[in-house]
Parts: sequence; C-alpha cells; structure tokens
Amino acid sequence: MVTTMQNDASVLYGYRIRLTATLLMHQNSLPKQCDNGMNRTSWLWTVPFCTFILGYLLLYFMLHVEHLPAPSLVGKDLQQVLSLLSEANLNARIIGQKIDRDIPDGTIVGQTPQPGSSVRPNQSIYLVISSQPPPVLTPNLINTWAEQVKQALSPLNIRSRLVQVPSAYPAGQSIGQTPLPHAPVGDEPVIVYCAQKSRKAIIWPDLVHQPLEEVQAFLAHHQIKAHITRKNAQNRAGSHNGSVIIDQRPLAGSLLELDPEHPPVVQLEVA
Repeated sequence: MVTTMQNDASVLYGYRIRLTATLLMHQNSLPKQCDNGMNRTSWLWTVPFCTFILGYLLLYFMLHVEHLPAPSLVGKDLQQVLSLLSEANLNARIIGQKIDRDIPDGTIVGQTPQPGSSVRPNQSIYLVISSQPPPVLTPNLINTWAEQVKQALSPLNIRSRLVQVPSAYPAGQSIGQTPLPHAPVGDEPVIVYCAQKSRKAIIWPDLVHQPLEEVQAFLAHHQIKAHITRKNAQNRAGSHNGSVIIDQRPLAGSLLELDPEHPPVVQLEVA
C-alpha cells in the first residue's frame, strides 16, 4: 500500500512538472502572437480615409462641369441675343420690360448674371428688354371749338395747328382733322380745320362798256375800292365824267370774296 501511494505521488509530481512547462512555453509564445496581431490590424484605420479620398475624386471627375464667362448682351437685339446664348449652350429668360420711346423695341437693357460672371452650361441668363409705349390715339376734335382743341391736346403732349377754311359753320368751330379720330399720333402736329368767318362772295360782273358813274355807284354799294386809269395818258389828270369802262381786273366771271375788314381793290381802265 505504501508502494501504491508512492507511485501516485510520482504521477502527480510528473503532471505538475509538465503543466508548469506548458505554462512557461505558452507564456513565452504569447507576446509573439500579440505582436503579429497588432501588425496585421495596424493599417486597418487607413481604410475609411482612403475610401473617402477615392469617392471624392470619383465624384469630382463625374460631376465636375467647366464654367464659362457670361456674355455681354446689353444693347443687342433680342433675336441676336437668343442666337448667341444658343451657341454658348445657355438659356434666356425674360423677367421684365422697360418702356422707353427712344430705345428700339426688343433691345436688351439689363441682364443677370452680369457680363464676365462665371456661369455653367445650360444656366439661365435673366434679361430685361425695352418696349415702346402704347400709341397715343388722336381724340375726336370735330364739332369742337378752337379753345377746346388746345385744352384736349395739351394733357396728351400733342402739338396742333389750326387752319382756317371757308365754311357755312359758325366761325371757330372745327369741321375736320388730320389724322382722323382714334388714329395713332405721329411726330407731326394734329391739323384741325376750323370754320372761317363767313364772307360774302360774288361773281364779278362784266363792267366793260358800262358808264363809269354807274360802276362807281356799284362799287360803293359793296364797299369795293377802285383803281381807275385812263387809256390816254394825257387825260389822266382830267375829269372822268362821261367815261366808259374799256377793261377791268378781275375779269368778268371771277369769284370775289367781300371782306369788310379787308375790302378788295379792282382795277378799271376808262376811255
């Protein structure tokens, strides 16, 4: 029995020695395994950074667009501007109008972005174009009076010119106009035809071979002055008694207007 116990003690002691040797061997190999693990994982922190750089470069080359300077369009015609923008692969968008009588219709007077600014292809250029004001229409001036014509045209900045014409209408009343009512007004003044103060018109009679005394009475009745000359120059200073008309101006059949303020003068030659 003593022998058996000695044998068991020997076995246990052998196990202890082997366990101790195994632990020592494992302890010696542990740092080497840790060093190998650290060497393997030390570069993994660079993976996200490299991925970000590669993705940024990829997106840059895929989405990068070359910029170009915005052309100068102010002062150009709209059709010309559309052609220029189409060639530059740019779009045009009209955002406003400026009314100016002195600038031709459809001229570019403003743009955004400004000339020389950096723009992308297919970008819109916002334009402001000029336009003419609506035409001014001539008011109806017929059957008005000369004073009313000036009052009607003055607020519209329309020039006018009054023309007196003989008419049976009351003096000073407008009987016609150029241009016609509701027609566009041009640069020329509006001409208004007004009735002139009525004058008595007569057809000049034939006075040849009529006695001078009777002719003078006729002229005095119509307030017509006469300039009398004698055919024989030697008797010009003498009396006209018994004289006869041998020529007259105006001729017989002429239409003569009788104006009391400006009486006509006729020429008579007697013999």
